[in-house]
Amino acid sequence: LLRRSTFALGLCALVLAPWLWPVVRAAPEAPSPLEQVQMRRPVALVLAEADRRLYVANRRSGSISIIDLDRGLVIEEVQVGQKLSDLASTPDGRFLLATDEQANRLIVLRREASAVEVVAEVPVAASPVKVVVAKDGSTCFVASLWPRVVSKIDLSPLRSDNARSSSEPRVQDTLFLPFAPRELLLVREDSILLAADSFGGRLG
Repeated sequence: LLRRSTFALGLCALVLAPWLWPVVRAAPEAPSPLEQVQMRRPVALVLAEADRRLYVANRRSGSISIIDLDRGLVIEEVQVGQKLSDLASTPDGRFLLATDEQANRLIVLRREASAVEVVAEVPVAASPVKVVVAKDGSTCFVASLWPRVVSKIDLSPLRSDNARSSSEPRVQDTLFLPFAPRELLLVREDSILLAADSFGGRLG
């Protein structure tokens, strides 16, 4: 009886091996951010493509969601960082700039209609929470909450006339404030930068 049972098990294994082997060998594919069930917490929005695309920075997931507004559908989601806090576009629309509050980076993303790609990461002071871009696209400013500073970043390598440059955006100057900045606003043809206090209601 034991011999018959052993023979039967061996025969089943032989017959099923061609079907079982690919199952054992195939590694499951990691789901894309769009397919994952996760907390996202949207914190910033950018409209593009004549208001037909909406790019959403997600704080908890560190991802960018791309929404087709004509169809009302999320068409893509791309993991770009750890804890995003803001999102802005360059004036020509070719790039998005995202602040990563956990990684202490300004993330530069090349923008497509249905995709984004990280092309550079600029180290900035800890806890970056806001980014604003000058109208000519040559510079941007990043507010860092707890260090109480604003970083001025040179974006000239991203401009079309420098498209083949091997250089990357970099911190050009650091402005120290007597309070923790949360909001930034460029006024008077970008000649003045206003910074708003996160907690005390002050402007600088």
